[in-house]
Parts: sequence; structure tokens; C-alpha cells
Amino acid sequence: MIRAIGADDILIVVSLIFGLAFSSVLVVGERKYYLGHHIWDVPPSTSPGGRLNTYLTEILYNIAAGAVRISVLLLYRRLTIKFSRSFLVATWLGVAFITVGTLATTIPIIFQCSPVNAYWKSWDPTWAATHKFHCMPDGILLITNPANGVFADLYAAVLPMMMLRYVRVPWRQKIMLTVLFALGFVVVGCSVMRLVSTTWIVNNKNRDYPWALWEHWIWTVVELDVSICCASAPALRIFFTSTKRARDGRVLIRSDDADTPAKRRCGAGQKVHMEETVGDMSDVNDNGLEFVTSVLSSGSGLQSSLSLDKGMQGPSHEQV
Repeated sequence: MIRAIGADDILIVVSLIFGLAFSSVLVVGERKYYLGHHIWDVPPSTSPGGRLNTYLTEILYNIAAGAVRISVLLLYRRLTIKFSRSFLVATWLGVAFITVGTLATTIPIIFQCSPVNAYWKSWDPTWAATHKFHCMPDGILLITNPANGVFADLYAAVLPMMMLRYVRVPWRQKIMLTVLFALGFVVVGCSVMRLVSTTWIVNNKNRDYPWALWEHWIWTVVELDVSICCASAPALRIFFTSTKRARDGRVLIRSDDADTPAKRRCGAGQKVHMEETVGDMSDVNDNGLEFVTSVLSSGSGLQSSLSLDKGMQGPSHEQV
């Protein structure tokens, strides 16, 4: 894999930013607008805010999902294996399809009501009675968006698996690539469950949307998060390699400072030698102290010593 910042890295960062915004708005909907509760338990005054919350989550998810799908396809171009020309053409066709599909599902969501704010304002009885508006049926977009996602995820997962058998690489590298590409089918499974939960919302005749949307959004979050993790999986190899090197370096440093038996024996020998040296110095000090004490206690000895010193030094000036 080429170790340089590319378009796939930029898109995965964009997907992460919009994915975090999507999850944050979803938490606000659960905490403030009774997402996951039955419609009869939701205060009517919070219905417009809940619709606005749903409106924002749909837009944020479409942008995040489209960015991560394109990032996966662009990632295949950066692998250090030589794919065929037909595979590269199929990759660019997939990028074009996902780009068009993301725009085709996001723009209608933004402008599905005229005026735009009628999407959430229409749930206010007072506003709806005093304003003219028109909205597209929710069921069309609710089915179209997950269906497009299932096809896009399946395309991104199957494309490299079909071409991998024609690639001549060592068997170990081929196994690693197979496992890497197979992670895409986990995303496909989440997309399918999201589509199934969408059909339950469309067939909900009680219009119990806060309750029905909860399971739908759970599968949406799982699908998006798993997609980002799978798209980032190739870069984890560099992270784990550098982490392993740093850990091995710390182990070598610690082994140099370890308390081995040889070092313990060496340390014990140095300690004995130091104790013997200190003992010899203490004996010298004790003998010197006894000599000074005997000299001071004997005045004649001190005088004879002094006269001896004077005799050795020669006559004084007075004597001369």
C-alpha cells in the first residue's frame, strides 16, 4: 500500500466528520424529541423539532455514507498490486455510480417539501392551517435510499473479490487481501437489515414514526461505523507495526536494566571490595588517632620532638 495522503484519506475524514455530526444529532433526537417512544407518548409541541431532527440525520447520513463508499473504491487504486485495466474501469464506474446515487438521494431529501421548512413545520397544526405547502410522500425516499445503499455496498465488496483470483501475488498476501475485502460483506449485511427496518416504517399504518424509526437508526449507525472501520483497516497495519516496534524498544531497554544473576554477582563482589577498603581506612584512622593521643599525653615526648625539629632546622637568628 502506498504510504501517502490521497483522495481516499480525505474522503474518509469527511465521512468521519459527518458521521460524528449524524450520531450527535441522533442523540439529541433521543434525548429531547422522544425518539424511540410511541407517538401517543410524544408531546405534540415537540413534533416539529423531531421532524427537523429526522431531516438533518437523513442528510448527514447520505453525505457520510457516500464519502466512505467512494473512499473504499479509491483505496483499491493505492494497493501495491497490479490490477487489470478492466478492474480499474469498473472501479471508476463504481465511483461515478455512487456519486450520482448520493446526489440523487440527498437532493430530493432536501427539497422534498415546498417550502423546505414545511417538512417539519407541517407537524405544527397552527402553521399547517395558515400556510400552503406540498411534500413528496416519505415512503418513496425511505425505500430508495436504503436500496441504493445495499447495491453500492455490494458492488464495493464483490468487485475486488472477483478480480483477486486473477492477481498473481504470494499466497500469504492473497489471504490477507481476501480477509480485508471480505469485511465489506459485513457492511452489506447491515445495509440489508437497514432496508428491512425501512419496510416496517413504510408499512406502519399508525404513523408511529418515533417508535419505528428507532430500530432503523440503530442499523444505520452500525452500518456507517462499520463502513468507516473497514475502510480504515489497511492503515491499521502501519499503526500496529509502529506500536510493536516501540514496545520492542522498551523491552530491550528494560532488559538492559534488569537484575540478572550475573549482575547480582558482580554487584555483590563490588560491595565486598568496597567494605574491605572502608575497613582498611578505618584501621588507619584508628592507629593515627592512638598516635596523636599518646603524643599529647606525654609532654617530654612533645618537647623532645620539638627540640629535634629545631635541631634539624638549624640555629635561630638569636643564636647567630
